[in-house]
Amino acid sequence: MKQVLLWLLFFCSITVAQAQQQDCRALLDTFYRHSKNNFMDIMDKQTDTVSVFYPAKLQAGLGEIRIGKFPYANVLCWEVPLGQSEAIQAAVARFIEAMYSGNKLYKIVNLDEAEEPGGIATHSVYRVDGARKPLLVFQTMCYRNQENASKSRFAIMMYSQ
Repeated sequence: MKQVLLWLLFFCSITVAQAQQQDCRALLDTFYRHSKNNFMDIMDKQTDTVSVFYPAKLQAGLGEIRIGKFPYANVLCWEVPLGQSEAIQAAVARFIEAMYSGNKLYKIVNLDEAEEPGGIATHSVYRVDGARKPLLVFQTMCYRNQENASKSRFAIMMYSQ
């Protein structure tokens, strides 16, 4: 009986982990679709008139999603506590690989200074269009706060296209 229960627990944990990864990928795909119209369909009414960030109608089960409205582009920002972001980071890496890797129109640039105090690791995707300046379309940031781990964050920024 004990073996059966352990097997069921193991099977259920794998199923839940896969469901979370699929949900995260579906959420990233939804973000990507909405980036084509400046996130206007998922941008909620602004509650803070001083900030350039608007709440999003679409919310994830973890972290906070906001949309920044700037003169040059709108930016969706999904911020998650770093300690709870391992599965999301893996899903984002797969998303970047599937959407941008191997496509000559995009260049992926990685910078890892996260081991230094207050260091930040970034993964940026640029759209390269001939002689024009590369355009940032997607970026992740991993910030590790050495003094206060609760302030460490993983953030995803997707820019309007």
